[in-house]
Amino acid sequence: MKLPSPRSLRQKLLGMVLVITLVSLIVALAAIIGYDLSAYHRVLVSDMTTQAELLGRTTAPALAFDDPRVAKENLSVLRFRPLVSSAALYNARGALFATYARAGDPHAFPKLPEPDSARVDQGDLVLFKRIVSDGEILGTVYLHVDYELFPRVYDYLGIAVVVLIAAMLVALLMSSWMQDIVTRPILAIAQVAREV
Repeated sequence: MKLPSPRSLRQKLLGMVLVITLVSLIVALAAIIGYDLSAYHRVLVSDMTTQAELLGRTTAPALAFDDPRVAKENLSVLRFRPLVSSAALYNARGALFATYARAGDPHAFPKLPEPDSARVDQGDLVLFKRIVSDGEILGTVYLHVDYELFPRVYDYLGIAVVVLIAAMLVALLMSSWMQDIVTRPILAIAQVAREV
């Protein structure tokens, strides 16, 4: 029976520790990144839905009194929300009533409003929210929002690569340092077995 050489046993143990460390880190990082991206989506949709509801409440009188100038002024507060690239108000008949577009960011507005919804379309968040007062639909708010999920993914991937490299170096150093604790008794037994 051929006993394992000291070098191959050490290499196998080191390789096993590094593979386990790598797989564990990848699973942990994937879970953290997945959770954060999901939370980002939920928070952004919730935030923009609230923004659309607030716009709906403040522009309801302008829609009721057919005053597009006031509606446009109300939409202009979106300049303080840098993620909102454009917004529009539609009246109860579905006609475009007032618009807002971020400076230097031309945008085509949908011809007709959609039912209440939030979806990702071509890398942006598109949200429609009906304006309802006393059970009557007065109009619809449309928001077109920069969906910064993909730049966030790229940032996370960069961080993950750095963390993986650093963790693997630490694991390599620690396992090299600690492998004598494990392999010395095994090698001593192997030496005794060779002598017998």
